Amino acid sequence: MDSIVSFVWRIIVYLGLLRNLITLFNMSGLTYANHPSILTADNRIEENSNRPIPRTGDQNGTFSIDYEFQQKIKTQYEIAIRYYLNRSFVSAWKIVHPLIHQIMASSIKNRSGSNGESLDKLLTIKCFKLYLTLVDLLLKSLDPEGTQIKTDFNNYIHEEAGQIEAEAIHEKFMRGILLKQITQIYNGVIADVDAELFLMCCVIEFSNGFPLQQLRSQMEGYLIAVNILHGTDYDIFRTLKDHRKENVLKFYLMQVMVKAENVHESRDLICRIFVTNEDKLKEYMSLFETAVAKIQGRCKKNLN
Repeated sequence: MDSIVSFVWRIIVYLGLLRNLITLFNMSGLTYANHPSILTADNRIEENSNRPIPRTGDQNGTFSIDYEFQQKIKTQYEIAIRYYLNRSFVSAWKIVHPLIHQIMASSIKNRSGSNGESLDKLLTIKCFKLYLTLVDLLLKSLDPEGTQIKTDFNNYIHEEAGQIEAEAIHEKFMRGILLKQITQIYNGVIADVDAELFLMCCVIEFSNGFPLQQLRSQMEGYLIAVNILHGTDYDIFRTLKDHRKENVLKFYLMQVMVKAENVHESRDLICRIFVTNEDKLKEYMSLFETAVAKIQGRCKKNLN
């Protein structure tokens, strides 16, 4: 049921991953070498790999990306993507899971002030999007009756090693490991977390039995940090110009709050957030009433 409720939202989030995959396989270093104005995101990573990049908290305000480490991560990511596109999800997982640990270790070294391996954020985000997608598939394989998605994870978890790993991942997942990992690569500042990554994390939690009140608390923390829930009218207007952050707000109001049976509170929040924007207020109220009607309709159907 949860997977059906969040189906549309998962598609929205996964489109970001698909866009990155298309970029990856269309890139050509030779083609773009003499045309820097049309470099793809992946080529910009290589072009900027040895340039100083500003970072708050450093003595001189800059750090240099470790080219060798970046190439190592990028190569492994590309191999994992090919496995993923060929639906060899277990093979992709066996590359991506340790890859994420390397990225996490690198972020810890950088914060400690040591000469750790630095990685471009664009590549980091791509790795995490693939990681989150695979975590979602792995978790759903533990509940095959709850989803129609059948993958090679279903066979993997019947092997002893696979079952042990899947159960360990599930236990950590229920303790909120995904958001902790994502926040760590942004130096613990949740407001800086990429909005698509944050929403992807929340959708996966929502559709895999994560404690609803804990999910609500996570989302409220983010929405407060980016000046939506407690911001001024100007703060809200400026923040919601980023459609990715607006998607976070919509998911919180239309899905999480409704499922948590906080319908009246969610309606009040919509009125307060858009008190000076009549058009937005009408748009959100229409979407909200539709979402509530769908939830109530499903509840009645289940009772019958």
